[in-house]
Amino acid sequence: MMNKSGVRLLVPDGSLQKIVEELMAKAGMALSTSSSRSYMVTVNNPRLFPPPFNLARRLRPQDATWIVADGLADLAFVAEDLIEESGRASDLVVLRYIPKSRGGRQMTRIVLAVPNDSAIKSIAELMPNHEVVTEYPVIAAKWFGQHGVSPRVRRCAGSLEAYVEIADAIVENVETGESLGENRWREIGEYMHSRTCLITNRLAVENPDQKAIIDEVCLLIGSVIDAVGRISLKCNATPTVVGAVTGILQQYGDPTISLLAADAGSAMEIVVNEAEAETLMPLLKAALATRIITTPINQFIE
Repeated sequence: MMNKSGVRLLVPDGSLQKIVEELMAKAGMALSTSSSRSYMVTVNNPRLFPPPFNLARRLRPQDATWIVADGLADLAFVAEDLIEESGRASDLVVLRYIPKSRGGRQMTRIVLAVPNDSAIKSIAELMPNHEVVTEYPVIAAKWFGQHGVSPRVRRCAGSLEAYVEIADAIVENVETGESLGENRWREIGEYMHSRTCLITNRLAVENPDQKAIIDEVCLLIGSVIDAVGRISLKCNATPTVVGAVTGILQQYGDPTISLLAADAGSAMEIVVNEAEAETLMPLLKAALATRIITTPINQFIE
């Protein structure tokens, strides 16, 4: 059994893989493998993940929930719907939400859908003889129980849209709903919204050594997320226009101001969002600021 002075990470296989790999790389914890077929991943940050903790396992997020809940791993990227489906929410701690879902959007939805030509208009009309196909049998049973209906629930391994003319209804994870429409399904109910998140277990957050590492991993991941849409804007101002330029920048936050050599004026820097920069740059130019530049931000901590 591995000692508990480090943190054991699980990284997702499948649709979340690319999102997490990009996030970890920007956060200074790049992931690498010896081959495309390897399910052991190296976390390239020896300070936070020294050997043997630098070796992470690549697993399906569906399985990561119970593995973390049982204390067999300490960190994993999963989705809220998978936590709900696992029935282990009380054993897990959500550390940070990631503003990208499996398809790249901010969140997905768990919905009930029926074929376009179905007479069923609501969840209350589901009868015991109706077949409902889903990857979420636990969620489906809970949802149906809340409405006092008991259709037959069949578990499948995906491609639910293909069950038109086979199933009476499906409980499916969707983003835009376009795929449902293209395959002749229509939504008649929504159970929950689901976001990608970083999870741990309660034992890990109660261990001081592990919690210190987990807190720093969360800080670094959060810095990448919080940098999205932000840029650094810099400019110079001569002594005669420093006041005017400073006044403009202060409308958008607290600029950092440094004196230029030879009493040539001041260099100023402020972090703004991209839309604000488009408005701000012409104002600075009109106020006679010079050397106005913008640079992307990879990480940002407030």
